[in-house]
Amino acid sequence: MTAIPLFDALVRQDIEGALPDPDRPYRLAQLAEKLVDSVLADLDRIGEYERQFGSPDVYGDSAVEVLQSIYKLYEDWEGEAEQVLTRARQVSGRGKHIDRLGQLEDACGRVYARLGITPEKMARSIEQLRTGRVVSAETIRNELRARLHR
Repeated sequence: MTAIPLFDALVRQDIEGALPDPDRPYRLAQLAEKLVDSVLADLDRIGEYERQFGSPDVYGDSAVEVLQSIYKLYEDWEGEAEQVLTRARQVSGRGKHIDRLGQLEDACGRVYARLGITPEKMARSIEQLRTGRVVSAETIRNELRARLHR
């Protein structure tokens, strides 16, 4: 859970010309940093859950349900992180440094790519591994080399 509504309310007060507060830009930057830290910590926890519980070997046939739950955690995180990223960029654009903003940008990119691997795709890949329907890295490398030399 983040304090995005609080951040938005503070920004609205700023825009609407509430009582002048010379410390407001500094306090907004501090809040933005806390939001960034919070979503990055959430992502660390999701990664830990995935490492701990996301191995399909552990759950067998019910693995897809577990993988879907983990996928949903990433999906929810991505939505919230994008909101935090937008707000942190606003503060940064006003000349205030936001620690770990670059880390959040990188994390959003990684999670966006991660969401391209659906639980169903992962389960299909695992089934292919179990049944031996795989292509070795050596075979792929040789095929790529052959294509380059044509």
